Formats: sequence, structure tokens, C-alpha cells
Amino acid sequence: MAGLDKLPPELLGMITDQLAPTAHLSLRMTSKTLFALTQPNPMPSKSAWVLFNLAFEKHCRRRPAQLVCTLCSRILGHDSFSDSQAQKSLPERFCIACGVSSEKYCRGYFKVGKIRCFACAGCRKGVSVENEAEYGALITKKRRWCRDCWGPISAFIVTEPKG
Repeated sequence: MAGLDKLPPELLGMITDQLAPTAHLSLRMTSKTLFALTQPNPMPSKSAWVLFNLAFEKHCRRRPAQLVCTLCSRILGHDSFSDSQAQKSLPERFCIACGVSSEKYCRGYFKVGKIRCFACAGCRKGVSVENEAEYGALITKKRRWCRDCWGPISAFIVTEPKG
């Protein structure tokens, strides 16, 4: 019996055009050949995307190499999530960049790969606390900044003269 990968590309395209976006993604993930033969479908809605990835992670035999952020819907590596967020299931998980944007990571510390970090409001990344002396973490209101991001910003801050 011939598989889908043996069909002419035109016929395969006609079949995949009839699939729902999540079914299309599932088909593309079944083999490298089908992934190469099928065209990317438009992204499904955010809720459908989350449900698709939730089902994928649930049935995965081992921990996926990449995780999905529910706030930005991007697929990212484990280093883009704090250790506690990487352990959470999909509906509650968010990446460091989204955590900084939504002020879920403010002044506190978190761990990435067992390394204690703080979130820089400028580059929206986790910066190792071991490098804090080098980076010179600067705190303004509820946000922390690494030295690289603070330099350009400080040039635009107007300070009142003393005296």
C-alpha cells in the first residue's frame, strides 16, 4: 500500500488544503518527507495552537527539546524559560521575555539551568547574578537593567542639578 509521501505533489497539496491547521501541523510532523513535501499552512488560532502543543507534550515520550510560550505562542528552547516555568504544563507557561513585558519578573530572581538570574528590562533576557558585578545591575522603579541596556538609556535621563 502506497503512503501519502508517494502521491504526486499536486494531489498531496489538494488533500492538505482541506485539513484543519492543527491537523496539517500534525501531518507535517509525521515524517521528514511529508514535512518537505507539504507547504506551511497559516498558523491556527492561539487557542488551537496551545491545545495542539498541549496534546503534543502530553503524548511525548520524553521531554520536548523546545517549549511553547502561551503569551507569545513562540516555540523556544529551554534557556528562554526559567526553570520553574519550564517544569509547568503549557497553559500556565510563559517565556522570560513575556515575563519581563508583563512585569511578572520584576525585582526578583529566578533560575535558568540552575543558575541564579535576574530579568533585564531592556534585552528581556535572564542575566546571571554571577555577572551582576560585571553588568552592574541597575534598578529603576520595578525594573532591573543590565549595564549594556542601561548605557544608552542613561544618556536620555535628565537629572536636576544639585544645590
